[in-house]
Amino acid sequence: MNPNQQDKADPFMLWTWDIESNTFQYSQELGSPYNQSQQLDWSAWLGRIHPDDQSRVSKAWQELPLSWQDELSFLGVNHLYYRVKAQAQLWTEAGKPVRMVGSFQEIKKEPEKAIPEEEEYLHFALMSAGLGTWDFDPISEIVRWDERCNKLHGFAKGTVVTYAEVLAYIHPEDRSRVEKAVSRALDPRFRDTYDIIFRTIGAEDGRLRWLHCRGQAYFNEQNQPYRFSGTTQDVTEQTVKEGVFKAIEQKYQSVFTGAEVGIAILSTDGFFQLVNPAMAAFVGYQIGELLGKHFKMITPLEEIERDERVAQELFLGIRRARTVDKRYLHKNGSLVWGRLTVSLIRSESNEPVSFVAIVQKITEEKEIQLALQDSERRFRNLVIDTPTATVVFTGRSMKIEVVNDAMLQIWGKTLKEVQGKILHDVMPELIDQPFLELLQNVYDTGIPYRNPEGKANIMVDGVLKTSWFNFSYNPVYDADGRIYGVINTATDVTFQVAARLQIKEAEENLRSAVDIAQLGTWSYNPLTDQVYYSDRIKSWFGFSEEDLEIKDALCAVHLKDRERVKNAIARALLPESDGIYDEEYTVVNQVTGEERILHARAHVLYNEQCEAYLLTGTAQDITPLKQLAEELERQVKERTLALNRMNLDLQQTNASLEQFAYAASHDLQEPLRKIQSFISLIEVHEKNHLTDRGKVLLERIQASCQRMTTLIRDLLSFSQLSNDQLQFSSVNLNQLIKDVLLDLELSIQEKKASFIMDDLPFVRGNAQQIAQLLQNLLTNALKFSHPDRPIQINISGGKLETPANLPLLQADTSYIWLKVEDNGIGFEEEYSEKIFQMFQRLHSRDQYAGTGIGLALCRKVVENHRGYIEAHSVLGEGATFTIYLPSDSQS
Repeated sequence: MNPNQQDKADPFMLWTWDIESNTFQYSQELGSPYNQSQQLDWSAWLGRIHPDDQSRVSKAWQELPLSWQDELSFLGVNHLYYRVKAQAQLWTEAGKPVRMVGSFQEIKKEPEKAIPEEEEYLHFALMSAGLGTWDFDPISEIVRWDERCNKLHGFAKGTVVTYAEVLAYIHPEDRSRVEKAVSRALDPRFRDTYDIIFRTIGAEDGRLRWLHCRGQAYFNEQNQPYRFSGTTQDVTEQTVKEGVFKAIEQKYQSVFTGAEVGIAILSTDGFFQLVNPAMAAFVGYQIGELLGKHFKMITPLEEIERDERVAQELFLGIRRARTVDKRYLHKNGSLVWGRLTVSLIRSESNEPVSFVAIVQKITEEKEIQLALQDSERRFRNLVIDTPTATVVFTGRSMKIEVVNDAMLQIWGKTLKEVQGKILHDVMPELIDQPFLELLQNVYDTGIPYRNPEGKANIMVDGVLKTSWFNFSYNPVYDADGRIYGVINTATDVTFQVAARLQIKEAEENLRSAVDIAQLGTWSYNPLTDQVYYSDRIKSWFGFSEEDLEIKDALCAVHLKDRERVKNAIARALLPESDGIYDEEYTVVNQVTGEERILHARAHVLYNEQCEAYLLTGTAQDITPLKQLAEELERQVKERTLALNRMNLDLQQTNASLEQFAYAASHDLQEPLRKIQSFISLIEVHEKNHLTDRGKVLLERIQASCQRMTTLIRDLLSFSQLSNDQLQFSSVNLNQLIKDVLLDLELSIQEKKASFIMDDLPFVRGNAQQIAQLLQNLLTNALKFSHPDRPIQINISGGKLETPANLPLLQADTSYIWLKVEDNGIGFEEEYSEKIFQMFQRLHSRDQYAGTGIGLALCRKVVENHRGYIEAHSVLGEGATFTIYLPSDSQS
């Protein structure tokens, strides 16, 4: 387009102000021929109004008038100000302003352009009114209409359709009526003005619309119609509203006015449009006082937010209707309760039209309900606050409704774990127990149940715990007298039941003990002087009477003991005595004359006045025991004589052992030394003259002599350990170990052994023997090493805490423990005792040298110190020797 043609552009602009976003949308710029949509914010739009007009226009718009007209200068896209006539209309939704729609029309100074301007203004007016224009040719039956009509009939873009097509999309119920109206308008006999409201179904969008069409037919000189034209307006919303009100008025007017419940019709923004007498009376107003007023006038402030939220749910289609109990402000200032059911009426195009509210008076019902709620709340608080374990179940399935902390503690549960849940879901361990059946029986019959001592197995912290409870089940009734639940109270009586069972068990044990021990029971009442004897005692005494006086009972006591027994009873009854009676005496059976020795024990019982009212106890026939004691005493005397003889024999044996030790030390070793000397001379002077076999035999003789020497030395050492004249002193094990390791230095270096040693305690013993013990153990550890790993020997020790748990150790003596661990070849655990016996070997001499006396010597040393030694091992992994010796308490 030639830029010079801009001055000829259409000087007209349509615009819309979106109030919520504060933006302006317009269709075409002044001074531009192009029709394109543009958008500006408030400040940019206001900036294009001439400064002389800005403040006036801004103030007028901020007041949001329903309609507005003015003249002002507006800056065009060509940077020229256009003097325009401005007009606009305010649009609202649900009573709230949402947009302002208007136009700018340039004010032309040239008179010749007035007619086109009027046409443009007429076009704008039609658009502002939502009118479409149409023109029907009766001869060709072609309808020409503008874009607005096209949209109202739901056709796609296009301005020419046939009359048949138009009729096809008119609602079937209205089609004949429209055809008749058109026919009468085109009939020269009637020439009716065409003015009709009917429904259409959109050809493309399928939307139902109510249209109001007005038109006029034009006739030629031959009285024939040649043109039929008019306007169409969308009246859907208005028609639906009128239809609703008309329907209410025609069909439900009598119900509306005569209903006992309150009924009101409210606009979508909350203003009363219709109110029936019951509604007005409910809140104490005249109908006229409510019409046109907002519902907030009769709504407490704290409920307005909730009511607006309900309205929003209906607007958004979340609900079709909603029922709530709410309070209303009565004209006299009081609050009345109503049950409000509100729904939103929509048009056939789904547009909100009005609210219908139905209000039922429930003040008395609500007061009763609130009283019940208050009662239930106090009941709940009573359950929660009571110190007795209490729970309320509802329904036959026993849902946990209310439970207090005391019951939760018994269950071992938290409130979150059980609240609102079924009892047997949260406590499945009760399924095989009788409680659910008992609860349901109370629920079904209304008969309470009580068990003063019921056993229950309850899972607490993962452990099934058995407890006893004094519990009861009672039905809970609602306001109508129907059972709706069961209340369970429980008191834990586990301690009392356990105590009673223990007492019962003790009594049974006592009776068993009395029977097993063949005891008799008796009691003496000093206030009545009466004596009670059990059947066993009566058989000993030769009595048959049930009740005896003390003087008669004493007749059965042997004369030599009678006075002593009588005095002992008197002493036990004295206030200053300890109340204990313990005597042995002889009784004579009053029938057979048989004598028995009895041991009687009793204690005194005192009443509240601290008076002795009963001496009760037992008696035992100790005649066999006395006879046994005499026999034992005789045997002890005989055994003592025998022991003395054995001690003498032992002394003689020890003397013989000492003589043997001397002989082994001197007489036996002397011939061996000579044999070894002769072997040495043969080896030095005659070896070259010997045959190979002779040399082998000579070596075997020399080895046998060496073994014999070692054996004699070990036997001598073992015999010397039996010496009773050992000197004991405080022994420092740390120093003793160092001395032994020094003696074994060559073997340690040769074996490349390593040692780990703790700080060791002191012991009370003979240093020489303990050194021999340690040397034998360490020598064994070096000897029986594993060929595939370095030797490591651990030596540890400390104070023993529980010596009484080990054999041969005295409970009143403190001990230390000493442990020698190696990683050698070890042995099978079954040989852990055998290795301490004399001459016991687990390996042949070809594998490991030795006499089999070393560990026997170790045990002998430990026994000399009244200690204990034990060995444990895993074959192939090493051995551990643990020694227990008396500690040196002064170190």
